[in-house]
Parts: sequence; structure tokens; C-alpha cells
Amino acid sequence: MKSGVQHVISGHGHRFVRIIRDGVTYMEVGSSGGNMGGVKRGEGFNEGWFYHHIWARVKDGRVTFTVKELDGMFGQGRMFNAEDWDENGPHFDISDPGIKDKPQT
Repeated sequence: MKSGVQHVISGHGHRFVRIIRDGVTYMEVGSSGGNMGGVKRGEGFNEGWFYHHIWARVKDGRVTFTVKELDGMFGQGRMFNAEDWDENGPHFDISDPGIKDKPQT
């Protein structure tokens, strides 16, 4: 991190992506309601195809991100720490209905 950059956040790709390169976390926030090209509810979660938003928190110089999937007709309402996802997808059991990593305020 010669430049001091720790995170690069972008959007528009319509899927959730999180990778780390040379100590920098790159995260693409996916769809918060836009069309995902025919992906049906419950399909494609492991590949980042789900409606969601991101909650960012900065405290004591550290940034944490909580990913919140929409619920109801658009998803299952899962919440998880973004650090539990990498370029290979989620590192947790996506079928666990108890996934609720509540963001701190």
C-alpha cells in the first residue's frame, strides 16, 4: 500500500465482487434493484448475483463492511461481513437462515 489506499469501491456491474490485490481490497457493489439479466430469486448467490446494499463503518481508522441482501420477493435477507467473501465467493453456508451479521452503529 505505497499509496495509502486500502479500499476501492465501485458499482454498476450488477453483482457483488470482492478481491484483494497487493493489500488493496476491491469491492464492486452489485444490484440494489436494477435488472440482473433474468437471474431468478435464489439463483446465482454464490456468484454474487443477488439484490443488496452495503453498510460501511469507520472506527478507529478501520473500515468494516456488512453486506445486506434484500428480503421478501427479492431475496432472503442474509447479512454477512464482506470479509467472509472473496473472489471464490462466500465462505459461509448460504443456506443458513441465521446469517445475520448486524452492522454496528
